[in-house]
Amino acid sequence: MKRSIALLFVMIMLLSCVSCAKPTGAGGSDVSNSPETARDPFEDYNNRFRAHIPGAVPFDFFDDGDILFFGRKYLYKPTGECAYFCSKPECMHEELTCESYGMTLGIYDGRLYRTGSIDELRSGLFSMNLDGSDKRLCCELSIPDDDILPHSFGDFFLHRGKVYSLIHGGSTLKGDYVRLIRFVVIDPFTGETKVIMRDKSHPANAFTRYFVKENHIYIMIDYAPNGGADDFDGRHFWEILRYDVETETIEPYVTDDVYGMNRDLWMDEGGSFWALEWPEDDPDNYYDKREYILKLEDGHFIIKAEADIREGIWNSTVLSDGVAITHYANDFREDIDQVFRIWDYDGNTLVEGRPPIPELREEDTELVFDGYKPIWADKTSFWLYITFQRPIIKDGYPTMKPETFLLGYDISSGEFVLTFSEYDAE
Repeated sequence: MKRSIALLFVMIMLLSCVSCAKPTGAGGSDVSNSPETARDPFEDYNNRFRAHIPGAVPFDFFDDGDILFFGRKYLYKPTGECAYFCSKPECMHEELTCESYGMTLGIYDGRLYRTGSIDELRSGLFSMNLDGSDKRLCCELSIPDDDILPHSFGDFFLHRGKVYSLIHGGSTLKGDYVRLIRFVVIDPFTGETKVIMRDKSHPANAFTRYFVKENHIYIMIDYAPNGGADDFDGRHFWEILRYDVETETIEPYVTDDVYGMNRDLWMDEGGSFWALEWPEDDPDNYYDKREYILKLEDGHFIIKAEADIREGIWNSTVLSDGVAITHYANDFREDIDQVFRIWDYDGNTLVEGRPPIPELREEDTELVFDGYKPIWADKTSFWLYITFQRPIIKDGYPTMKPETFLLGYDISSGEFVLTFSEYDAE
């Protein structure tokens, strides 16, 4: 990473640096004042980068408007410069010692927070300058062992100076298999870890997702009633809890029963919840799958729009910033010519078609397409990952190595206009 660009990062952010706590077991904390409220809008968690799949790791992104950190790289959008997030001048970015390894969570008080390895057995939370320099270990990431796995967390996200983790896993209660749901908050300034919720009251089919809005973190638990397969009529319960980041209290927000599983969740600027429902009244029908957008009104989720289905091909939808993203394919893992439709919550199409993708260089013609992964969209932009598999020889045996590239589009004209290609930026 060039020093001139690194300095420009700092000038753009106009934020000051703070010191970081010592790791657990290293003599306590150097900082006694934990954050209480956000002083910069980019210190709030960006819900665009939530995982669309329940329980999956969120997208490794952070965006301050000018700089996009994604995976192991950064994109300085005013100039289009894209490089590995590593300050070592001779680093080839292939060894685990490369500074780019780790998951970017966000910023607080001018410093970037990322997860990473302390050693082979321990993970930690680190803070650093925006150019990757002055890397400091804040605390070791550890929690009490329980029925899931020792030291397992799930989703990590940073919001107003604290790190949160939501995970669901399997457990047993009086011989019955149930879902263990755990919600944890970590103070990077003191190293203190609090288990806010440890719940075993939901059946094994329960899944979780979250949404962050100012002082509140909303946790949705989607589950079907216990009973045999013959008794299942497609009904699900959508239970939402609300956690207050200032009082550190959690309370029921709303519970509603609907006829389908929850596929995604979004809250608009006005504070209204929108959700994506996948009806399960015909669970054997994987083609032509109906998908509905619902809005929470007076304690109930009401259908507002339906995704278009195309006979005989797959369709899959996710929610984003005021829009839904649906893509269609005969096979999501093999069909590179997939159609994407971006539409608003009223059902109006903003753009539909096959987004242009970069042309592979001659030395990369052996790459095999392996799928798209939509990340986020609004009414003017669309970002997604494209993944290929490269045939390689490892330890004397043929295998495949995944290679994923970020693509960005302008959709304001009603067409997909490619504005960024990680592949071409290499």
